[in-house]
Amino acid sequence: MLELMIVIFILMLTLLAFGTFMGRTLVGPSIERHAASIKGMAVSVRQAAAVRQVHTELVFDYRKDQVIALSRRRLTTFSFDVSTDGTGVGGTVGSGGVIGATSNGTYLQSDRSLGLRDGDCLEFADRNATFTIPWMGQFSAGGDYEGVALSFDLCPLEQPAPTTGYGLLQPTAGPIVRMGNTLTLNAVETRPNAIRLGLTCEGVVAETETWIALYRWATVEVAVSAYGVALYVDGRLAAADLPNDFKPAPPAGTDVVLGGVPCRIDNFDIMGLVAGQVLELEGTHLIAVGVDPMLEVTGQAQDIYEWKRPAGSGPVTGPGANGTPTPGITPGLPIVPPKAIVHVHFDGSGKLDPARHTGAVEIYMVSGDSDDIKRMRLTFHPLGHVTSEILDTFPWEGAAG
Repeated sequence: MLELMIVIFILMLTLLAFGTFMGRTLVGPSIERHAASIKGMAVSVRQAAAVRQVHTELVFDYRKDQVIALSRRRLTTFSFDVSTDGTGVGGTVGSGGVIGATSNGTYLQSDRSLGLRDGDCLEFADRNATFTIPWMGQFSAGGDYEGVALSFDLCPLEQPAPTTGYGLLQPTAGPIVRMGNTLTLNAVETRPNAIRLGLTCEGVVAETETWIALYRWATVEVAVSAYGVALYVDGRLAAADLPNDFKPAPPAGTDVVLGGVPCRIDNFDIMGLVAGQVLELEGTHLIAVGVDPMLEVTGQAQDIYEWKRPAGSGPVTGPGANGTPTPGITPGLPIVPPKAIVHVHFDGSGKLDPARHTGAVEIYMVSGDSDDIKRMRLTFHPLGHVTSEILDTFPWEGAAG
């Protein structure tokens, strides 16, 4: 017994020493701790994307030095498989305790010869048919990073001839989903055999270049917040550049109205865009390409970041090609203000969204003071994993132009 107690005591001392050593390692410099936290956030949002098969993203706020994991929280799903009156014609359809109302000939379609993906779907026979989902009163998009997202399967139909009800004309342009003043999804253009979609929010329009053929099922996803207006059709993106004063109308208290063009809709999800986790980079700063790290750590670069800026308008360093300082521009600061908000998007499989990113995404961070500056590069690779690397200098330091 005495020998056993001695062995246990030695093991406890060993574990205590090991734990103390590991604790010091995990604490470490703030830039390394924050890099580890960002990697953990990336793992979480990737898992959420793969499990729910929806898009997720990390938001990097350069002005506030914050990283936000923006995820989709499912509020309710209408699969249109159950009708309270058992017929699906003129009745009400419920999902998760939320009851929607059909009108003007909207009905449940269960004919398997129509290529339904699963179960029943909702069919809108003409432009007057609608389905209304009342607001659930359990969600508000009040935060800076919050918003609303919709996801559903869509199958466009042709408009029946108005005289006999038989014979088919080309598809009709018009609304497909309306959410009060928050957003409207329209069929903005038609061909004899296809439609093209557009998303409108507070005068901002995102139109997809993807055509959806008649009687073909496509997956549509919509996301609207103060930081983005995005429309996906079968994973292909249409996004809008936003003005600096853009802010969508809050969806609270707003019913969702489906219908307005002949189509079938199934698996309709209403989701809230929520900030699942917010990381404050205490002691560490996000730094844009072209910014002198000395100016960043001393607080002289915080006001240069523009809150919203069109994609692709990257910064240009202050000095000209011959090293001569540009008048009115502090050397080491960009002539063109860099974006204050940078998104890293993941698709429904947890990989970097190829519709948003053509390759790896690099995020740079800096910490310390004028005597001891630490530099780091975070790389988000196309398959989704994240690596970090301590740098002696940033790629743009010492470069002219």
